[in-house]
Amino acid sequence: MKVKSWAGLAYLFLFAFISTMSGQQNKPHLGVWDLDAEGISKAEANLLSDRLLTELVNTHEFVVLERKKMKDILTEQGFQYSGCVSGQCIVDIGKIVGAQQMVSGRVGKIGNTYTINARLISVETGIILKTDAVDITGQIDEVLKRGCRELAWKLTGRRGNLSENSPASEVNVPPNMVKIPGGWFYMGDSFGEGDDDEQPVHQVYVNDFYLGQYEVTFAEYDAFCQATGRVKPSDQNWGRQDRPVIFVSWYDAVEYCNWRSQREGLTPCYSGSGDNITCNFSANGYRLPTEAEWEYAAREGGQKVRFGNGKNIADPLEINFNGSTKNDYSVAGVYRAWTTPVGSFSPNRLKLYDMSGNVWEWCWDWYGGEYYQNSPQQNPRGPAGGSYRVLHGGSWFSSARSCRSASRYHDTPGRRDDNVGFRLVFVP
Repeated sequence: MKVKSWAGLAYLFLFAFISTMSGQQNKPHLGVWDLDAEGISKAEANLLSDRLLTELVNTHEFVVLERKKMKDILTEQGFQYSGCVSGQCIVDIGKIVGAQQMVSGRVGKIGNTYTINARLISVETGIILKTDAVDITGQIDEVLKRGCRELAWKLTGRRGNLSENSPASEVNVPPNMVKIPGGWFYMGDSFGEGDDDEQPVHQVYVNDFYLGQYEVTFAEYDAFCQATGRVKPSDQNWGRQDRPVIFVSWYDAVEYCNWRSQREGLTPCYSGSGDNITCNFSANGYRLPTEAEWEYAAREGGQKVRFGNGKNIADPLEINFNGSTKNDYSVAGVYRAWTTPVGSFSPNRLKLYDMSGNVWEWCWDWYGGEYYQNSPQQNPRGPAGGSYRVLHGGSWFSSARSCRSASRYHDTPGRRDDNVGFRLVFVP
């Protein structure tokens, strides 16, 4: 297009300026708070915080506030921000400095591996909009160069040009597995209505993992039995195929994981026998979820929701449980008294089905009634030993109370029952 006058040229400049400002106004104003340091110096954490801010600016998805100006405003307002790490404190900071969203998180180091995790919080509602993390092995320069850029793009929910020299590796994800982006969450009974072993509520972090959308079905488990010469478990005359397999012990579930891993050319996670079974969490085969992974996924990435379908009220039309009576967080309705085919009800927001009800699901962890009192923060995997293994989720036989995502059940690892099954984790 030709410009025929200075007035026309001025108009174009004005239009471009207005368009640019309009684009800025449509972007959320973002504040980046200090990353909490664990195992590294505060100076290193501050370097990473500053670099994360720079990489967030480079995504062009936010109007990012300067960190120094934020602290100047807080000082002028007399706000004591030292040691501010809780979600509420971060929200308070955001309100004072005029941010619509805030990023906070933690950086830690184990050996030569740095882990940076961050959460994106809505200042208006206090809701965690997204959590994500990166693990980078190497020197601090590599973390600054690659880790912060990768994390910034993850927080946008889009993929950017992370690095010219490190294209994303292709992952062959098995069918019906859903990626669960890792992050921090408050594990345990956040509603204050459960048993003593669900307390105290404590903050933990889990890495990314893939989780089966459905409980392992009879069709899948029967193939294992046929291939290995095992006796197929009873279905109680309820039906097989796409119903969740029942009458499987914890040991059965572990053997199934290794068999399926080997069949698909993956490295089995489990070795040993009896009480001495160990799990290689670095292997790329199938395994059972840890208790923390299970609860994090059931709660849609650690949100404060009561049930595994993302609801706070248990309805027999939405969950297969004993709905013959009601309580404060359930409605009365049909009690089916048997399993339903997997995926019969709506999933939660992570597209996971039957995380509450249908069958109890075995987890990796040994059970410890007081384990939450001294649980590690990073990827907890339960006590070193015990007599019982943990189960989660409730079943067709359970009350609404037992179907809560925070509810913990335990049984001997050799126990088989008509309301117990499992689902798989896969970490490439």
